[in-house]
Amino acid sequence: MRKGAGADVGDTVGLAIKPTKEWPEPEVPTDLKKALKASKVHDIWMDITPIARWDWIRWIGSTKRPETRKRRIENTCSMLKDGKRRPCCFNRSQCTEPSVSSNGVLLEPTQMNEKKRA
Repeated sequence: MRKGAGADVGDTVGLAIKPTKEWPEPEVPTDLKKALKASKVHDIWMDITPIARWDWIRWIGSTKRPETRKRRIENTCSMLKDGKRRPCCFNRSQCTEPSVSSNGVLLEPTQMNEKKRA
């Protein structure tokens, strides 16, 4: 970015941000793609909004344990079959990246260091 802006380290640059009403398509993890196709809910997946797809993907990815992730993928397919369009218990305002948060709350730098050591 710096190179593209023609800026050097320490330079002040301007930045313009425009709000958008359209959500970009999320990158669907391979394990979820396979499960959607195998359970025949891919068409339903494509019928929900991009923001709903983001919610499902963030909910699935917000766990550290592989067995929990697998269960969430299975639940996603089942809930989509049952007509659910969003995860039932997902709070979009919480952080879902396990490496930098705990229970949806961002960790302080010292907490992240402790988490890495554990």
